[in-house]
Amino acid sequence: MARSTALRNSGGTHDVGTVFSITPSGTETVLYSFKGGLDGSNPSSGLIKVGGALYGTTVGGGYPANRGTIFKITLNGTETVLHSFFGGQDGSSPQYGSLLMVNKVLYGTTSTGGINNLGTVYSITPSGVYAVLYSFRGGSDGANPEAGLTNVGPVLYGTTNVGGASNDGTVFALTP
Repeated sequence: MARSTALRNSGGTHDVGTVFSITPSGTETVLYSFKGGLDGSNPSSGLIKVGGALYGTTVGGGYPANRGTIFKITLNGTETVLHSFFGGQDGSSPQYGSLLMVNKVLYGTTSTGGINNLGTVYSITPSGVYAVLYSFRGGSDGANPEAGLTNVGPVLYGTTNVGGASNDGTVFALTP
């Protein structure tokens, strides 16, 4: 039987979230229970499967700033933190939107942090090489992206929660 994988942003051994699999008949298996420290806490984005591993983000936890993580979990439950957010220029609070894989690189957004503390678009390789691609300024470019990215050709598209001409958010395009 095929299994689906998902996550919960609370519950588990330490009540800060789990990654689990479930069969079509409803049999659930917890693959990983977050501890809430270095490994992250409160996963809130979806998971993306790349090869034999699952990738996702947590809103909290991570060292040293408790600003979230990007993690990898093997299908046998081994978790590795690829990046811990510091809350400064690297971003903070990667929430809501799932990671996106394009040409063997993962892309995502943070809702805060960056040069202006208004969010970022970032890339990370499956081995953990992290880079900020864009820091939002809060004007016509928008601020506080809270959704995932979409890829069309060589362009990444996304939305921001605020900013733009009437401060109701923007749709942005970015070439990686």
